[in-house]
Amino acid sequence: MAKKTHKAATQITIASTEDESILSEWVQRFWKPAVGLAVLIAAAVLGKEYVDSKAAEDRASSWNRLREDVKFSSGFGGLETPSAGVLASVADELGGTPAGPWARILEVRQRIDDGEYDAAAASLRTLQDEYPNHPLVKEVFQFGEDESSRTLQEHLLARMDGVRRWEADHASLFRNDPLPDDAPKIRLETSKGLITLGLYQEHAPKHAENFLKLCREGYYDGTLFHRIGQTFMIQGGDPNSRDGDPSTWGTGGPDYKIEPERSDLRHFRYVLAAAKQPVDTESSGSQFYITTGTPHHLDGVHTIFGAVLEGKAVVDEIAAGQIAEGTTDRPQDPVVVNATVVLE
Repeated sequence: MAKKTHKAATQITIASTEDESILSEWVQRFWKPAVGLAVLIAAAVLGKEYVDSKAAEDRASSWNRLREDVKFSSGFGGLETPSAGVLASVADELGGTPAGPWARILEVRQRIDDGEYDAAAASLRTLQDEYPNHPLVKEVFQFGEDESSRTLQEHLLARMDGVRRWEADHASLFRNDPLPDDAPKIRLETSKGLITLGLYQEHAPKHAENFLKLCREGYYDGTLFHRIGQTFMIQGGDPNSRDGDPSTWGTGGPDYKIEPERSDLRHFRYVLAAAKQPVDTESSGSQFYITTGTPHHLDGVHTIFGAVLEGKAVVDEIAAGQIAEGTTDRPQDPVVVNATVVLE
């Protein structure tokens, strides 16, 4: 009997690039570590408070609840956290408990990592209002040799304000050009909610037109988001995912591929791009992904042809799904694309 073979799964490839600008490197090397230092100090105190709290059942209970969503590892800053939205819900749930303020400061950290500075500032104000006498609010630290002593909140607010001004002056390093008002738009109706996408028709006309064609034909109806990574992307568009064996998910598509279309668009959060098999230079005829992080190593490797206009929370919720046992990126309960609607 002939040996049965499978095509390699169409996926996002990993490529090493050195195209980050000097300005971008400056941001990564200086302001992020400064914010990280502040949170590391908080994490050090957090670790001590967690150990001490085990003596009292009510304190241990609140910490155990926080640990359901936040994984602690050895060493300062050894934290794996869910999305800011999840952390905000946990902070609300743990209000008035010993773990409550720490859930809130972790939410702040995540919002800073996500570039959501206004939301981070609002969460810091909530922290101050809810816990005015907590060390996270009252304690004064020396954050740098040339800086005066100040609270964690004062330090983070000042740092965010400076970074916000700097980013405004160098916008192209942090976001793509906005979509034009007349850009084609598609609504994905998923089992988790609605996602509205806009297409960069001028930057990637062949990819945009192909996506519109497939959406009009109902090609994606009933397909799954078959691959997820919470801080990376969600991937879908494989017809095999409707009823095929999970081992074939990522290998399907129409009987054609698309030549890459190069542009200055970059992999910021919530961009829409074409997946492809690792050995291919051409894009898959149907599979796509939506970023939940900023994988700039994919810039110039995959064709970006759109962006999320509405439904970013839905994208995050899909990305946060539980991974099936024995796999690294296949969701246990895949989200379904029920229908696609081209918005005229």
